[in-house]
Amino acid sequence: MPFLDPSIDTIFNTCEKAVLPLEEKEEKEEYVEEKDYIDCIWKAVTSFGFFDPNVQPDEDWYRRNILAILVANGSEQDFVVRCWSNLDRCFEGLGVVARDRTCNSTLVRVNSERRITGLEPIEEQQSSVRPDFLVMKEGFDFAVGECGKEDLGRISKKEIIERQLHVPKIMKNILHQILIKFNHDAYILRGTLKVGALQESGVLYLTAPEYNIPENADMISTQLFPIMKRTLQIKTIVKASMKAVKKQQREQAKKEMNSTMSTLETQTTNTILRIPETFTIPNAKKLKTNSSDDVLKN
Repeated sequence: MPFLDPSIDTIFNTCEKAVLPLEEKEEKEEYVEEKDYIDCIWKAVTSFGFFDPNVQPDEDWYRRNILAILVANGSEQDFVVRCWSNLDRCFEGLGVVARDRTCNSTLVRVNSERRITGLEPIEEQQSSVRPDFLVMKEGFDFAVGECGKEDLGRISKKEIIERQLHVPKIMKNILHQILIKFNHDAYILRGTLKVGALQESGVLYLTAPEYNIPENADMISTQLFPIMKRTLQIKTIVKASMKAVKKQQREQAKKEMNSTMSTLETQTTNTILRIPETFTIPNAKKLKTNSSDDVLKN
């Protein structure tokens, strides 16, 4: 994973050091109220003042996220929901952050065989998945996430089907569609990394280890901060992928512009890498046919 910006590291370190005295008191079995943790983190994060979201978007997101969680009132579930909603806002400055919106990469893949044959009726367009979180920019998908209502010990539909099947398949669809648009150029395959995430009521999976979303303020420094750090690292990966795609778009445009002026000797060929498409289960939907009785009636 990429390293965080030094200024972000400084903010995290300041907040983590601020709660150390409280944690030491608890280790000595001294009573510490949850409000003490909230006040301590509040003072630490506000000591940096305000950040310009146009100049320091990550720092601004960190400050807003922490303060929004610290002032959250309600049940533990309210705390978890607020945490998740603030995590996806981290990506809002990169492109369009869609929620419950059709994934175009999957839509294209599941309808790849839909065409005019002259022999059969045109197949109906199959629907695509609608992930809870999708980052898009200039016609490309870059990151995907799913959010669940409850954690059932890894046996729920969200944990089994969406974590192990849907999210990985969507990630591959995203990568495959980008490869198609750039003629399977090896550079774009190595330069783009798709990101997937799954959140299950208190548990967050960010393409790697499992993280527990804290339900109390005294666990913010040990549970929430690692999640926020990983989220910022994922944002860095998404930015790098967008940069690689933009660079490839420019290179492709230049080649198309100069193709008519180039000779066979001066033309260069790119290394081609092809990956298989995600497996598509054939549509088992039966077409309505006329029975013999219906034929007799008509």
